[in-house]
Amino acid sequence: MSETIVFAAGKQSNELKRGDVEYMKLSDFLIRGRHFFGFLIPGIMWIACLLLLFFKKNPMDFVEDGKSPAARAVMLIAASYITGFCIQTLLFPVLVDIMKKHIGVPCDVKDLGEQIQRILVAKLPENEIRWTVPLADLPIFCKFYILEHSKELKNILLEKEDDINFIAANILPGPLLIISWFIFKGYPWWIIVISIICLFVIAALLFRRLVFYLRSEKVEWYEIFLLLQLGGVKVENSKDKIIVNPEYFNTDSSEKNRPIL
Repeated sequence: MSETIVFAAGKQSNELKRGDVEYMKLSDFLIRGRHFFGFLIPGIMWIACLLLLFFKKNPMDFVEDGKSPAARAVMLIAASYITGFCIQTLLFPVLVDIMKKHIGVPCDVKDLGEQIQRILVAKLPENEIRWTVPLADLPIFCKFYILEHSKELKNILLEKEDDINFIAANILPGPLLIISWFIFKGYPWWIIVISIICLFVIAALLFRRLVFYLRSEKVEWYEIFLLLQLGGVKVENSKDKIIVNPEYFNTDSSEKNRPIL
């Protein structure tokens, strides 16, 4: 478990003690990273590919031509956002959702998931005898719990999601834009072929990294959820001194070594 997560959990404990007050920030008036990197940037790439391949026109010419370049730039950005939103909304389920279903819950954290289920069962009212959330849905349940109960840890999860959205959104339009530019500029065919091969290798590496992100995020959701549930972080007087109780991360499968509320 990363030190960043542990520090954020400790900072969250301090916030709960003194009362968490929300203040409006400048970033609240701007689009989030998911919209910027997941919709706007890919949308610009898709429109550029369309102009380069089918209209043989440089996208910058559209902005520079005419009497009002600023208005044309705003129009291009708006069209790019709408285009990116429509295309990526269709492509994201095909690429990421299928991968998530294929990955499932990693085998090395099944014991951790079972421990979380026992914790949740122990918290049920007396008239409830079992927990009805399926094990396959447990990671997303832990994620929603973290988003609801921890501001600092919520920011960590959202940053990780922004990375996933960026890779998933640009893995297709990015290489396609480079190839479109080479064709538009009239580069020799052998340069285009070599570029396609190199871009295919890069896309494959990005795809592999995307799989790693999707697999590791579930493990992080489990670990952070346990930090919030089991009190695995002890914050002392100094805000920078945080002690993690190793008992809560004992890998022994015996019940006596697994603290359950």
